[in-house]
Amino acid sequence: MENQISNFALNEEVLQSIIAMNEEISLGQQPKDFATVLPEDLEELAEAILDSAVLSHERAIAHRLNPSEFPISDDLFEQAALELFDESSDSAKQEAAEYVKALIERPLIERSEEFSNAKAIDLRSSESIRNQVQRLRETEQRQLSAEKIKSLDLSEESTMSLLQSVEVLQDLAIRVDEAAMARVAAINTFDLQGNATPIQTKYLQLGEENLGKKVGTEKLVKDNKGRTARMQRYQKGAIYWTPEHGAHAIWGKIYDKYQQMGAHKSFASVPRSDTRTSKLGAIYNHFVNNTTIIARKGGEAHEIHGAIRQAWLRWGGPDSRPCGAPVSDEQVLNSTLEKLGKFKGGRVSKLQRGWMVWSLHDNDNAHFIPDDLLPMWQSLGGESGRIGYPIQDPVRVPLPRQTHRFGWLLRCQGGTLNSGPGAPFIRPFDKVNLVLKEMTCHKMTRWEGGIFGGHDEIDYGGIQVDFDASTTLVNSFRVGKFRDGEREVFNPPKVITTFDLAKGAGWPREAGFICNIAEIDRGGRFDKYLEKFFKAAKDWVEEEVDKGIRKLGQFIESEVGPIVATIVATILGAIADYLLSKLWKALRRFRQDYVFPAVMLSLKMENVFAFGADGEGPTFERTFRSDKFHGGALYKGKFRFEQA
Repeated sequence: MENQISNFALNEEVLQSIIAMNEEISLGQQPKDFATVLPEDLEELAEAILDSAVLSHERAIAHRLNPSEFPISDDLFEQAALELFDESSDSAKQEAAEYVKALIERPLIERSEEFSNAKAIDLRSSESIRNQVQRLRETEQRQLSAEKIKSLDLSEESTMSLLQSVEVLQDLAIRVDEAAMARVAAINTFDLQGNATPIQTKYLQLGEENLGKKVGTEKLVKDNKGRTARMQRYQKGAIYWTPEHGAHAIWGKIYDKYQQMGAHKSFASVPRSDTRTSKLGAIYNHFVNNTTIIARKGGEAHEIHGAIRQAWLRWGGPDSRPCGAPVSDEQVLNSTLEKLGKFKGGRVSKLQRGWMVWSLHDNDNAHFIPDDLLPMWQSLGGESGRIGYPIQDPVRVPLPRQTHRFGWLLRCQGGTLNSGPGAPFIRPFDKVNLVLKEMTCHKMTRWEGGIFGGHDEIDYGGIQVDFDASTTLVNSFRVGKFRDGEREVFNPPKVITTFDLAKGAGWPREAGFICNIAEIDRGGRFDKYLEKFFKAAKDWVEEEVDKGIRKLGQFIESEVGPIVATIVATILGAIADYLLSKLWKALRRFRQDYVFPAVMLSLKMENVFAFGADGEGPTFERTFRSDKFHGGALYKGKFRFEQA
């Protein structure tokens, strides 16, 4: 596609103007080099979509020149291009027809420089351009297979969080082991004076009743991070010693579970407490690597570790009456998402009186969902539904006329769950408005030789991309008449469109609006075309993802739809700006009256409480600037997302 730039019906000066335009956008500016932004597989997908759209324009115009030689298919790309051409002015049609006529008569080698697959794409075929391009992608194994989907790095923040966590742990391990020589010396020499070793001393304190008789002799062992400890086995358990934590014994159910996990080579490492009994009758051991193994009274032993364990300890850990002890090991919360690697679900430890749930979306924290709220949370879709993950610990609320009983309030990404008085599910708002606050004309449109007229009449409209990646054409409205320096302020702000939080699933979620302004005297609107273009792009991505997921063969039918929808929305969000910028430049080859490029306004909501107390969300300033052919016209608009 880079070669296409040199073939635009624009001179180099105009192209430099477009580049300068993008550089001057202070907020949300388009990156200069998109190849460095998109993963390779997504860039190939975006380029294939763009190739299909541009070639569909060529076919549509060629069809009007010679219908019998260039048949048009019912594909959405081609029908949208044909409709756009038919709505053009006579002069625009003449310019586009002359351009396409010269284009299709070029030698094949020249076309191949522009489109890498030009030899295989036949404008004269009855097969749609899209089908031809997709067939080539499939033949060359460039489609989004399950393996490619799994390898896509679409959650940069989450990935960075994981990488940073790993780096912190590695750095900590290095600092702990800076005294490695001293540790090894201590481990190897502490009993050379004939005194009882710390392990022997610990055994004498505990007695044979808990541990049984000694098996073998003390020996050196290494944990999962290569750190050395000293260990002695017994009939019913073991004692470990390190210079940092001293000697600690483990026995009974806790020892059996520890052995199943891999003992000191497991993620738990070595004990840093003896086997103890909690106030609630549970037995447990704490371990070096932020892990506890615990067995409730009369129950089996389970491990709890990491951020989930830290949250559990906040509630009292082994002595916690609200939570109780774990009744499961930590497990994947959403196995459907976990099957795709990068699209990770959360994790959960099931406790006696609720679940402790973790996700990356809340600064790597975990939160408790009490049993009273758990059925309601699950009925609303849980972590992948409209309620999403918990974002705070629950708080108790008194129940009317109940002396010793309390209800719970739990704030989640999608709203608040309530087992106390009032509605069981409370959402602060259900819809989000995008509003226009003001529009300023810094420089009105001009020909190279003069002004178009006495003023600019500006229309505004665009395409709504909803939380479920569906697209809707938003009818245009007249912003006002402008001369240089004039400003139109909307008080109250003008509502452009409304987004419904009931659409889409899971959190965080993204939506957006593709803004398009037009100078009425010159035409230049292509909202209807953009709506069809993005619908066709969504259908394309959906088809490839659906095929890739089904070939993976790991999902039951009920899982396929939601997981495909999640991935499609994520991919479209990743490639939307790329498509939008390059598409506008490509369409300028066919229509010189497209004065202003479209601009994307993106809304990413981590949770429904992301807006301020006044209901106001993020505010944007966006620049709309024409090329030099139209005098370098410059408009700036101020927009805001807010509660409806």
